[in-house]
Amino acid sequence: MLSLIELPYLPVTRALNFSVNQRYPTRRDRISSNMSKNAGKTDTHYTPTSPDDIRDVLNRFFERCQIRYDEFPYDIDLHNLCIEEAHKHSYPVDPSPGVPSILKALPAGVAIAATSYAHLHSRDVQVFIALYTGFLVYLDDCVTHDVSGVDMFVERFISGHPQDNDVLESLALFLRETYVYYSGIQANIIMTSTLNFITSVVLENKTQTMQPSPDAHGYPTFARYLSGVSEAYAFFAFPPSTPLGDYIQALPEMTMFICCTNDILSFYKEERDHESFNYISIQAGFRGKSKVEILSALADDVVTCLERIMRIVDANEDVKAAFGAFAKGYVYFHTSLQKRYHLDELFSV
Repeated sequence: MLSLIELPYLPVTRALNFSVNQRYPTRRDRISSNMSKNAGKTDTHYTPTSPDDIRDVLNRFFERCQIRYDEFPYDIDLHNLCIEEAHKHSYPVDPSPGVPSILKALPAGVAIAATSYAHLHSRDVQVFIALYTGFLVYLDDCVTHDVSGVDMFVERFISGHPQDNDVLESLALFLRETYVYYSGIQANIIMTSTLNFITSVVLENKTQTMQPSPDAHGYPTFARYLSGVSEAYAFFAFPPSTPLGDYIQALPEMTMFICCTNDILSFYKEERDHESFNYISIQAGFRGKSKVEILSALADDVVTCLERIMRIVDANEDVKAAFGAFAKGYVYFHTSLQKRYHLDELFSV
């Protein structure tokens, strides 16, 4: 049994949270004032969790997942291939003053493609994943300032009408490339997951002043998974030619693994920055437990998810190996982004 993540009480936090200061584009989670006030009730007197306690939990988590802490350099070659592909299709990637460009968001995509999806032998697929992530990170960031155009993206995409600006038009063209690399149900779910994410960033913008109901326990979960794009990133873990039936039954656990591993590996950074509106802090207040107890329980749940996934796909060694490589790479994605997650501070001691 899972002790935490199957319950409906989850905060509204994005799983797509790849950007970092300096080397990668900065994007702080956007939280409405009403939700912040509500969250504050669970943690009136902020008490940071001991780094030693966090490190102990993460060490046990890594050990149980059979993943050794490691850091990887930025893949300049993949970055350059992405630039070439963007130029080939006229995607806005050049650093022109005053002209919208996905260039600052691209390193986030390169980082996840080079770590989480390093096991994919196709450089073309890695470039696709990197550009895909770059577009979404750019979109998530731009909605902070202006929702116009984005709010009509899905309608215009479905109807085939031109988008509001060059970046959105390029995104619409790029998304149609999904069917070049993936087919059938895989491509359809990747597409719907992506469109749900675009809807979610508009929804978040439009509901910033909405008063949260104490009885709407299911809404935060709905909003979180709508915004997570976790189905798409789960499908990306396998070569596009992999038969759907070899892993589709594990998709719910895969999406939980993707979202909640991020919660675990983001926690040190959040404690370091005194951020209390996150899954672990809110669950601690909700349950009257310490944050390190919740962190430990969540880590146990994620390990359970990983074990379930491996049992579900056990009949196919290639599929099992692919998700195992993804799981390691997804951890390395977090450990390699020191300027975002600062995990090097914990493990350099």
